[in-house]
This record gives sequence, C-alpha cells and structure tokens, in this order.
Amino acid sequence: MIAQSGKMLGGAATLRPTGRDVHMDPQKLNLRFKGQRSYIQGPDIFNAATRKLHEADAEAWVSMLAFRRFARLDCDLVVAKPQAEAHMVAQGFANTSGGKRPFWIVESDREPGGRYPYDEDSINALASIEEATICMEQRSSFSPMEEIVALTKTLSYALSPDIDGKWVFGQINLQRVLPDTFGRLEISRTREMAHRFSINRIVIDDLHAGDIRFIVGDP
Repeated sequence: MIAQSGKMLGGAATLRPTGRDVHMDPQKLNLRFKGQRSYIQGPDIFNAATRKLHEADAEAWVSMLAFRRFARLDCDLVVAKPQAEAHMVAQGFANTSGGKRPFWIVESDREPGGRYPYDEDSINALASIEEATICMEQRSSFSPMEEIVALTKTLSYALSPDIDGKWVFGQINLQRVLPDTFGRLEISRTREMAHRFSINRIVIDDLHAGDIRFIVGDP
C-alpha cells in the first residue's frame, strides 16, 4: 500500500503519504456468503484484500493475515488502526513497493451482496493424504487460497477429528506471492496443540511458501 505522488492508481484508491505512514480511503471489499455458510469465508477476505491492494500498488501482496473473529456483514480494508476494536475482523501486513505496511479488515454495517455456490468437495477430490501431509497435483477451478484452506481443513479433520467445535482458518504467513499456476500443492502439519490449534507448512512446487494456522472455533 504505497503512494505514487498521491495519484489515483488503477481507478481504485487514493494513497496519501505522510512521513512513514501511508493513508488510504476505506476500501469496500464487496463480499458475499459462500455456500451455506452464515459467515464470510476467510479466503474470500484474503482474495478481496489482495485485489484492493494490488489496484493501489501493482507490487503489493498480502504476506500475513490473522483473524480475530468471524464476519457476518460486508467488510472494509483500512490502513489506519480502527478505534473500535469490536468491529475488527482481521489484521494483516502487505509487502509493497515501499516496504511492509499494516492493514486491517473491519466489519461494516452493509449486508453481504448475496450468496454463491461453492463446491469444496471438488477440491478435496483432487487431493490425497499420507501421514501428516495432504497434496494435490492438479489445479481445481478455485483460487490458490481457497485450495490451501480447503486442504488444510481436510487434513485437520483427518488428523484430529475429535474436537469441541470446528476447525477454521485462523492465520496465514506467506514468504512469497501465491502463484496463479503451479503443479503441486502440499500442506503438512508441523505442530498441533491440545486439539485446539495447528501450524501447517505450505509447499508449492517444492518451494516453501509459508504456513497456515487453524484453530478450533464455533462459527
């Protein structure tokens, strides 16, 4: 999220630098419910935030996103820490042409823009599990982030099915941009705590891309 002379970039956001801080008008993410969920799915928030950041800076990408709670209304992306933490859904960092910048996802008072179908089973049908690793060697019709979350969810239930709640996406830390095309995606559990929390390594085409954390929650 970095400004270039305060111009309007990509017809999207006006960025205004002041010293070390970067200001950007709140960006509506225009989210929808996925499938039969009663909350906005994490990958949709990640993908929408990535699009907004990229519109403002062609080099920007999300390197970290950590969720605090579920969102049931549409959300905004902001680059100033919200004063009302009750509305905060997630906090993240973006790698930009001007360095690493923080951003926040806050819940608005707008209803989501409807609902759309999601065939998660079609992702899992392409995957196989061996010990503590799940992998797929054929792309689905969904985004890399949707595939990563779907596979991690399936692995979580395969390794730790007896939980008090549901395994949900909690945080992702990325070392590199998720590629649009690749041959092999692999998720391996590296740590699990008391059937409540897990850390999972993401490997894409034999390169370590980052890790994803799942927690047991109650959507």
